[in-house]
Amino acid sequence: MESARKATLNYDSQKFAQIYNYHPDFGALSYDLGLRQYGVEDGMAKDPTRYHLIFKTQLNVISDMIKDDLDILDLGCGEGHVIEKIINKNNRVTGVDISIERIRQSRDRLNSNRVNLLNSDAVDLPFKNGKFDLVIASELIEHLPDSRELLANIKRVLKMDGVLILSTPCSYLSESSAERIYEWQHVFVYSYNKLLRIVEEAGFSIKKAYGIGLKSPKLTIPVWCGSPLVKFVYCKLKGVKPKSGYRSPVYLQFDLLSNPFFNKLYFISKNKRYWAALVDFLSFWGGLVPVFASQIVIIAQKDE
Repeated sequence: MESARKATLNYDSQKFAQIYNYHPDFGALSYDLGLRQYGVEDGMAKDPTRYHLIFKTQLNVISDMIKDDLDILDLGCGEGHVIEKIINKNNRVTGVDISIERIRQSRDRLNSNRVNLLNSDAVDLPFKNGKFDLVIASELIEHLPDSRELLANIKRVLKMDGVLILSTPCSYLSESSAERIYEWQHVFVYSYNKLLRIVEEAGFSIKKAYGIGLKSPKLTIPVWCGSPLVKFVYCKLKGVKPKSGYRSPVYLQFDLLSNPFFNKLYFISKNKRYWAALVDFLSFWGGLVPVFASQIVIIAQKDE
């Protein structure tokens, strides 16, 4: 956590906003956020595995938890994919994102006067205490250097007994690169147990937790165990030249969400129901043992 504290001391919200507006790899103008995050582009599934597990399964879990006639805040709303799933219900929805470009994209996509869209930092929310019945923080906490500040703000704007729906990538072990908050988008990857602990320590009671997808622990092949040989053989098979720095450890990990085999299998499958059944079967094990899930969705209630 020391790196997180140092990163927080150096946190500049304006600089952070510019990163998510214009960074060449993950800024709002660099690619279609929907394709990278939900596997969907122009309303069509371009990454079938991610679309099936995140856009359909995960967003359906979130949508199913939402009742009518609520004041809802969607933090890090991006292009508005979550809002789009809940807008048909009789709710008052506010979407917040630190990127003004993503707010513009969300406004263009949703084209609705039922949604209030606001450019703001998630750790400095301009709302009065106890305003919202429900706060959604989908794929947000892993981007921020201080989860405690985020959760404290969420708790402040929630009504008494208000509900938090939080989703994030899950890892067997927690990982931190908080010192790279202006270089890479995921500054934290949380383990299932650590995520539950920090949510509870922030003053929430865990009501439900869902594991989606399946991810194995990371296997490291050190240089002295032959990682350069593994990379050399891989490059030969792929017909590419080894990149500079290839004499470094190789990390092997199965992740259902990012394994290209399942996308290839989808496009050659004549019956997509069998493909979906296979993906759901593998994801079932991540749900049964959430510590091995690719994604985690937590439903938590604000304590007194």
